[in-house]
Amino acid sequence: MEIDAIVALSLGVTADELCMIYRTQFPVMCRYDQEDWFDVNGRKVRKEIVKADAKLKDGAELSVADRTWTHPQSGVEYVYEYLFRQLDREADMREAYARFEGVARE
Repeated sequence: MEIDAIVALSLGVTADELCMIYRTQFPVMCRYDQEDWFDVNGRKVRKEIVKADAKLKDGAELSVADRTWTHPQSGVEYVYEYLFRQLDREADMREAYARFEGVARE
């Protein structure tokens, strides 16, 4: 996202225009960003774990066993760590744009 912001600034593209380009030219990526959840370590959380977490009442958390997934081919176990979150690529691009815009003015 930082590179996107730097290139946009160098081409005279505003932050709003950059976000519009993202939405209109990359609709599949937008959809994935709206659907996918990531743990605190940046790993994509399996859909079944996200669904199980969504069914919990406020304040409750899945146990470590319930947050563990074993890769079927390698046998490697992954434990997804809280907090789960979705990406907000537009907010990240706007933040990077503002940061680099401030640097460009100096």
